Amino acid sequence: MNNYINTLHKDSEGYITVAKMGSHWQQYYFEGINDLSINLKGKDVYISQNTFNNKSRRLIHLKELKALYIDIDCYKMNLSKEAVKYFMENDLYGQIPVPNMLIDSGRGLYYIIFLENTIAEELPKWQLVEKYLYEKLKDLGADNKALDATRVLRVTGTVNSKNNSIVKVIDTYDYQYTLDEIIENYIPEVNEDRKEKQKPKGVRKKGRKKKFVSLFNLYNLYYTRFMDIKKLVEIRNYEMTGYREVTLFLLRYFMNVYHGDDDLVMEEILEINNSFTEPLEKDEVFKATLSGATRATENVYKYSNDKLIKLLDITPLEQKQMATIISKSEKYYRNNKSRRDNRRNKEGLTKREADKLKNEERILELKRKKYTLKQISEKLNLSIDYVKKVSKRAN
Repeated sequence: MNNYINTLHKDSEGYITVAKMGSHWQQYYFEGINDLSINLKGKDVYISQNTFNNKSRRLIHLKELKALYIDIDCYKMNLSKEAVKYFMENDLYGQIPVPNMLIDSGRGLYYIIFLENTIAEELPKWQLVEKYLYEKLKDLGADNKALDATRVLRVTGTVNSKNNSIVKVIDTYDYQYTLDEIIENYIPEVNEDRKEKQKPKGVRKKGRKKKFVSLFNLYNLYYTRFMDIKKLVEIRNYEMTGYREVTLFLLRYFMNVYHGDDDLVMEEILEINNSFTEPLEKDEVFKATLSGATRATENVYKYSNDKLIKLLDITPLEQKQMATIISKSEKYYRNNKSRRDNRRNKEGLTKREADKLKNEERILELKRKKYTLKQISEKLNLSIDYVKKVSKRAN
């Protein structure tokens, strides 16, 4: 097995996509590395860096985040690969992590970091680090349209037909990264902001949030919202007649923040549309969702929960299964329930109930040791009447 693929997907549980460019673009899907039964040699062979829940390389089907990656098109900046490697080693390592693999992709370089098992729900963190790495490497030719989690990259040992060169590993670093570790070491303001939010409102620092803090908050919000809308479609058994246009518009708007290429977003939107019991025509989808693409990068539309609930007529029962698109009453219910749950121990008892049970056990234990009721009362600092009551009930 190719060492690059084995390192990337050795413990993957989701579907891996292999793509080939021959006379036309073809994609193949394999459930884990042991199912990978296809010739990975030849020209223009690609593999997904992350895995998916089914045979569809779409963000909505993302299962595992296996790697971070930056596609560096240094030739567009008139830089040699050797120069890029030199600049990274001498100027950037320390500002960015040392990659586990630096790959010669033919005309450029792939900067790749392998991650410990990371679930799809960590996508906001993953996207934040991708954006951070891009900002640090953009002057060397980093491609801003290759920052999505559905990306496929060329397989090492294959040929890039654009210049007939072999894709090969030119540098390795044996270390297992985690997203939390990278954020802590390279984007510490994100964790600092989280700690700040835990303080009482009156003592929190005021002022405009730093760029990557604001970006992380946006990624978090939009991820939970497009997942909530996806969940709503499932709850309604894909019967979205009367809500198709607004549903697809919102998804296109929220998902654009995770794709540098609106064409990829549209592929996802069309797939969702086709899952409806009564899909819209393709032209209708484009027309109904167009402004969702043009305004997404500007973050023009500000949708409150109340607005989204009204647009989609989300019922209180449906909100029970939502993560963030919920009414104030549902929010209060969850907060109160959380407070009640936090007051209970692992046996489901409140502190008062647990203390009462503990006192009763201590009373009975001392009674077995032949202590008098008065002695028990004095030793445990409990009223004599209470000690008598517990003792009587035990008899």
